[in-house]
Amino acid sequence: MVQVLGALFGVVLMNILSPDDYGKIAALVVFSNVASCLQESGFTAALANRKEPTHEEYNAVFWFNILVGTGIYVLLFFAAPWIADFYREPVLCPLARVAFLGFVISSLGTAQRAYLFGHLMVKQASITQLTAITVSGIVAIALALLGFAYWGLALQSLAYVSTITAMSWHFSTWRPTLPHRGTLRPAWQMFGFSSKLLINSLAFQLNNNAFGVLLTRFFGTHTAGVYSSA
Repeated sequence: MVQVLGALFGVVLMNILSPDDYGKIAALVVFSNVASCLQESGFTAALANRKEPTHEEYNAVFWFNILVGTGIYVLLFFAAPWIADFYREPVLCPLARVAFLGFVISSLGTAQRAYLFGHLMVKQASITQLTAITVSGIVAIALALLGFAYWGLALQSLAYVSTITAMSWHFSTWRPTLPHRGTLRPAWQMFGFSSKLLINSLAFQLNNNAFGVLLTRFFGTHTAGVYSSA
């Protein structure tokens, strides 16, 4: 159902937006995917691998992800002009700074998503995905019809992440507590396991997106948009 709904929204958007609009977002995909891997750092699977994760372990992952997500956003915020220069697309600077806000928003829900995953709350996870696809799809189509073009795609991503995070908080009964000295220690103890997943995810994303980066750099966002929409 989620895949079908996503495909329907995608078909509608493809008939409203141009390949160049998709290309501008595609230019940022490699940065988004790599940063998402770093932000999550394999801790969802690491928590699920624990027999009975404690509150302290969830709390450590929660605050660790906020620190990493915020740190990544700050780095990419200041790197946005360089990204725009690399692709020779000045508009990518403000676009990146808006689109990359998703890392901060996503970091607020990593522990909650891990809770749903670890407690096999499949129904709740499905409802979360379905709601996020619907809300973000409606946002993207509305903005596209209003003439916001590629900004609609960027805000679609933010709407999706925001809905996922909000719904995960709604369904999860776990709540974080204020950090203190030693809060992050359980996260470092799990990092031996999660780091292996992180390395695999990074290698996959870099290998998967290298061609798209080169395509956009040398042939422009229009060509990349045609490729990514194909």
